[in-house]
Amino acid sequence: RLNSWKVHTLLAMDRPLLGGGFKTGSYGYIWQEKAQDFDKLDFIDTPLPTDDSGWAAHSIYFQVLGDHGVLGLVIYLTIMASCFFRLGWVAYIAGPLGEAHRWRVHLARMLQLTIIAYGSAGAAVSLAYLEFFWAIIGISISLIISTRQDVGEKNKEGVTALNNNSEVV
Repeated sequence: RLNSWKVHTLLAMDRPLLGGGFKTGSYGYIWQEKAQDFDKLDFIDTPLPTDDSGWAAHSIYFQVLGDHGVLGLVIYLTIMASCFFRLGWVAYIAGPLGEAHRWRVHLARMLQLTIIAYGSAGAAVSLAYLEFFWAIIGISISLIISTRQDVGEKNKEGVTALNNNSEVV
């Protein structure tokens, strides 16, 4: 694992803005090239890679860092964090909407839990491009947009009711 993390970190150090490209760390010749620079990250002692095969990143964070650089990692983490916090907003705002919208609260909390589980487990597996994660992000965005529209409609109904009451008085 440490060798793999070093290789992906070295890829990001060589090309910090854009990284090495999709699945760069899985090629053996990249490993052999980066093994020559292991001394740049000598604060953790690891043996040099012994074979010519490429290995997995063993972390979604190092995988994205090596493949897409610092910019890609920032975008990846921003997507995760923004969905997580916006789902918190959905749970907060949907509670007072009534029992008919209780499902939104439950779905938002479960999606938050899923993002936490993926982020935690992802520290030890190379599944940065897992379709399931992107489906969770898509479901989250759909829930956020539909809640925003429903809240907007409720606000319009409230303003209309206030306007109607003020005209009667």
